[in-house]
Amino acid sequence: MKTRLIITALALLVVGTTAVSAQHQHAGGIVRGIEHPERIPDAVAYRVWFDSISGMEESHREDAIRAVGMTKQDHDVLVIELGRYNTLRDALRTAYNKHQEQTGGKDVASILKYQADVAALVAQTRKNINANTAPFTGLRLQEHIQREKAHMTISESEAQ
Repeated sequence: MKTRLIITALALLVVGTTAVSAQHQHAGGIVRGIEHPERIPDAVAYRVWFDSISGMEESHREDAIRAVGMTKQDHDVLVIELGRYNTLRDALRTAYNKHQEQTGGKDVASILKYQADVAALVAQTRKNINANTAPFTGLRLQEHIQREKAHMTISESEAQ
């Protein structure tokens, strides 16, 4: 049990599920957005933002979404897509953890699959948002994510 918990914790650090988990890594292995926002790939920035927004209490989430500056209709689309993202990401995480438990945490390749699956989910969520909102909303969200990079810290491996 303790070994599984340690392996899972290490896997989460490698995956960099949130900006907070990435901050716990040693200073040489991180990219601080305040210093180098250009080194944070957009796909990673969206994942960090989606994860942080999805994990907020509803009132804080509403404030964070409102900061993007979109219409009520587009706001509602974003809330629905973030809910879908959160549900699917949790399902991926549960399946990954179950697989790690079944293999005794020895299947290193599964973390690469998990990372690829989460990246695909982020891309699909972005595509859904852009397809179901006004044309300027995608641009506003992109601009907002660029500004948010200054508040993000990711692992060096995610910046590659």
